[in-house]
Amino acid sequence: ARLAAVLTRGMPGVRIGVIHPVESYWMYWGNQKQTAVIRQELEYNFSNVIDWMLYGLLDFDFISEALLSDGSKSLHGSREKFCMGEMNYEVVIVPGCHTLRSSTVDKLKEFAAHGGKVIFMGNIPRYVDAVESNAVVLLSQQCEKIQYSSSQL
Repeated sequence: ARLAAVLTRGMPGVRIGVIHPVESYWMYWGNQKQTAVIRQELEYNFSNVIDWMLYGLLDFDFISEALLSDGSKSLHGSREKFCMGEMNYEVVIVPGCHTLRSSTVDKLKEFAAHGGKVIFMGNIPRYVDAVESNAVVLLSQQCEKIQYSSSQL
């Protein structure tokens, strides 16, 4: 009972949010012959990010774009933090996504405009809502860009 009491109190102190790239994966869902290689690459890169974060002892949460688009807002957040539900992140990492939702781009823009740190790993997404757009490229010019490597992360 005491252990349960301890484990159910308080809030975790997670400072890093990672945009989950599942929507980029879905964008390439199709037959094996045409899309298998790109899906394998996306999965491999994402697996590497997870390993690099965990073995680098960087505590992080995944951010679901589907939940983020629900207009989630923290009750005790600040403008300098990226709010997702009850969590408030100081840094948001975009790990090699090919597409982002427009609602995600809008929230990242607002976060960066208020001094939040957004890090794009690898290629900058070329699509918004799976339609070619330069909106993320423009956003990335105000943010930090790093190579897709453990040392850069």
